[in-house]
Amino acid sequence: MRATRAELVRAKLGPAGTAASQAPGGERALEALLARQGDRLPGALAELVGGGKKTSHWMWYAFPTEAPGLSEPEVDGQRTWVAPRLAADFLRRAAPVWKEVLEEVAARDLLTDVFGAEDLPRVRSFVTLWSRVPGRPDWLSAVLGRLVCMDPGDLARGRARGSAAATHPRSILRVRLGALSGAQRGRGGGAGGVSTRAGGGPRRVAPPRLEPGVPLDVQVRRKAGELIALSIAASSASTYASAHKHWVRWRVDRGRPLHLSGRDPQADEDELIDFVAYKGGLWNYAHSSVRVMLYAVRRDHLLNRRGNPLADRPLLALALKGLKRLQGGPRRKIPASMELLRLAIARLDLEAWDGLVKATALIFMFVFLLRSREALRKGAEPDQEQCVRFFMILMAKDGEEVTGDAVQAADEVVLTLGKSKADQDGQGSVANAYVVEGEELCLVGLLKKMHAKRPEHFAKGGNFLFTLDSGKVLHRDEVVRMLREPAAELGLPEEALGVISMRSGGATAMWNVGATVAQIQRRGRWATDCWRVYVWEGRERARDLVGKMLSSSFSLMASLAHYKRSA
Repeated sequence: MRATRAELVRAKLGPAGTAASQAPGGERALEALLARQGDRLPGALAELVGGGKKTSHWMWYAFPTEAPGLSEPEVDGQRTWVAPRLAADFLRRAAPVWKEVLEEVAARDLLTDVFGAEDLPRVRSFVTLWSRVPGRPDWLSAVLGRLVCMDPGDLARGRARGSAAATHPRSILRVRLGALSGAQRGRGGGAGGVSTRAGGGPRRVAPPRLEPGVPLDVQVRRKAGELIALSIAASSASTYASAHKHWVRWRVDRGRPLHLSGRDPQADEDELIDFVAYKGGLWNYAHSSVRVMLYAVRRDHLLNRRGNPLADRPLLALALKGLKRLQGGPRRKIPASMELLRLAIARLDLEAWDGLVKATALIFMFVFLLRSREALRKGAEPDQEQCVRFFMILMAKDGEEVTGDAVQAADEVVLTLGKSKADQDGQGSVANAYVVEGEELCLVGLLKKMHAKRPEHFAKGGNFLFTLDSGKVLHRDEVVRMLREPAAELGLPEEALGVISMRSGGATAMWNVGATVAQIQRRGRWATDCWRVYVWEGRERARDLVGKMLSSSFSLMASLAHYKRSA
């Protein structure tokens, strides 16, 4: 059985007591802590202000607990902790820079924005200790509350408690594919089969996740913070964090506090309108970008219990409409057609690994209507949650999964993706594509070629699907370059093509071959009618339309009779 952190601490401290705070050196530890705070925390503050992340070793001094850290270095044979009986003394004597460091951390959205996962237990122990200290200053209570709200909590541990096999995406695919093949063979659910309830059977209630030794109020607040953090996706939280910096600079440069007071609604609205005019009117930020900045301001105010600064702001709404009218609508990127994709892929060497990966990526994104982050990388690394990996795809033959050499006989590929805006229940989505006989760019065929070249790449489920020889995932800029190179041959403006052209191209192809709206929304994982922005009308779709209109004949029937009676 694996030892707990507390057991490791006790083992390292020896039999003198169950906590370092009981050792006679509590006063010496406190003095050492105060000295090291003065020595190390100014540098910690500089790290947070300059880069927003912890890059050196100072957790023990910023987040003191009643036990030293396992990896804390000894100085003159002494490590640091705070005995609960000395907590009040520490609060009286702590250097002002300690408060500045904690408040700088608390200004972020999530603890993981600042710290690595290995630091989170220290923060939780800090919250547990200091939440029990009576007479703590108001600023510390506020910081503790923010730390609780910033903590992702035991989400990862909760997942670990579940069955890894049952929750693995490949297992989910097996269940869904098995149900599909069973239906194809005419088998009913029957006893022990698929539930006849729309929800898939009774919901299993998980056992309580209570942590022994941790006060219940701390656990409740931590879980409450987790719920609030999960109200938006991690990608949205990152977007808001970047957008909020514009508001911070705006307020700081003008010598004003970060949050609107709410005491003078008219003055607050004027400040927001001035911000829109500055960013959108003078600095030419797009209307959509300015709106995101305002949403980030709203989220920050709400998290800090300052109310919704955007509520009941009619003049602000008018200013945003004016900005949109001033800038005009954004120029849409045109969809990538199969004609364009064929020209782009013709420039690639499909016998080379990189050329094959690039060709497969183009067709894969087109067929499954993928967003950029679901297949490609934008920066140095791909999206760890959403970028497609091998365990997200399944090769099948006659509705049954095939692996190893049998992949070469596959007639279908199935893709499962995690939750999206259209999947708020977090069940994921599944889409498939069958083999297209005689088509050189058949997706199933391209994947089989990839498997034939490097079967070991497929065998590691955690590998990203579109990984090049360099070990890097295909970059979105390379996809844009591939699309723009042949654009002139089709008379298309290069600047009108972007990575979104792949998703738009797939949706447009579906529309113009007669797919229903529901099919397009489901495959593209759109929750609203915004799919219409991605779809372009093809000329061929209207080929017979006018002729049918001119040859039409209809009778008003009952409607005309009702009209005559009411005249």
